Amino acid sequence: MHKSHLTTFDMGGTSADFAAIVDGAPLWTDEAEIDGLPVRIPVLDITTVGAGGGSIAWIDEGGALRVGPKSAGSDPGPACYDRGGTHPTVTDANVFCGLLDAASLQNSGLPLSRKKAECALGHLMHQADFTIQEAALGIRAVVNANMLRGIRKATVEKGIDVRDSALVAFGGGGPLHGAELASALGIQEVLVPRMAGMFSALGILLSDVRLDIGETLLLPWNAETRGEIDDRLRRFREKALAGLKRQGLDRNNALFLPALDLRYEGQSFHLCVPYDGTNRVADAFHKAFRSRYGYHMKNQRPLEVVSVRLATVVRRQAVTLPRVQKTSPGQPIAYRKILLATGTEPAPVYLREALWETFEENGPAVIQDQGCTVFVPPGCTVCLEPNGCLKIHVESS
Repeated sequence: MHKSHLTTFDMGGTSADFAAIVDGAPLWTDEAEIDGLPVRIPVLDITTVGAGGGSIAWIDEGGALRVGPKSAGSDPGPACYDRGGTHPTVTDANVFCGLLDAASLQNSGLPLSRKKAECALGHLMHQADFTIQEAALGIRAVVNANMLRGIRKATVEKGIDVRDSALVAFGGGGPLHGAELASALGIQEVLVPRMAGMFSALGILLSDVRLDIGETLLLPWNAETRGEIDDRLRRFREKALAGLKRQGLDRNNALFLPALDLRYEGQSFHLCVPYDGTNRVADAFHKAFRSRYGYHMKNQRPLEVVSVRLATVVRRQAVTLPRVQKTSPGQPIAYRKILLATGTEPAPVYLREALWETFEENGPAVIQDQGCTVFVPPGCTVCLEPNGCLKIHVESS
């Protein structure tokens, strides 16, 4: 099934990050925040919530279970790491539920202690009226709810019907929770790429080089303004080429992407749309505005140009990952009891590196990878694509 929209989900140790890719292109914004401070430069439109493997579970004054935003970090880390941590975390809940075990981190030299995880969850249990099983399942449910809010902010609040997208889950914890989040959102397909645990680092190494230049105009959209815009873009192009030369980058293959920040006259917010030097940019703005807000004011209010922008992109050399070579079917390396909301069920455990080209399995199932673990809940089916990507078909909740 081909999806033109993707929702990316990266869950690490302290946070979870969400972003939308629409028609093959990620969304950008020039109104971001870092640690509460405004950043007014073009950045990828990423929504971050305090929900990671190290997020600490606690009971608030009203007796409700909360998870995050405080984190155990990497030192001392979750209690199950047996490095001095005592607070119950999401990772401790996943260990107690059987989704993670010592083999999950066998190549890291870091042992996992289910006994330590159970002890930490026990402290939480004594603060509220529930069993240790309910504590573990409750932590997973709460952190999933926190992440659902993050996904909706990155998609639904931007006018994107998340049900028409596939969820790309990566990071150390994303593949553990991805299928459950997709089920709650009505997403039918979850993709877990190769090297999912290191996927962000791989993306930084392979991503294109991009240089952004922009200036504020605050002028009405008309023929005279178009001349001003074209003059600015010519100046931006010269400046961008000089910048690429200073960095020793290939200027001959540079791609120039002009864009305008437009708004209806009298508004305090704008949308960025590509600019091709013609009046079609106005129609593109009306279409984008309607997609985001459900209406437009095409014949009611004139347009105003807030800023003119030029992004200069130098492509990196494409890298082709090896395709799946193994053809002979294999067997699970173990069967493990998984604690679910419906009770305990046995689940086969596979090594991702040992999967074969026709691999297919029904949930519940666990697939251990280097850097992450993939959980396939009951009612879901997982298969291996020829390019090595795992695809989980999700049953909506």
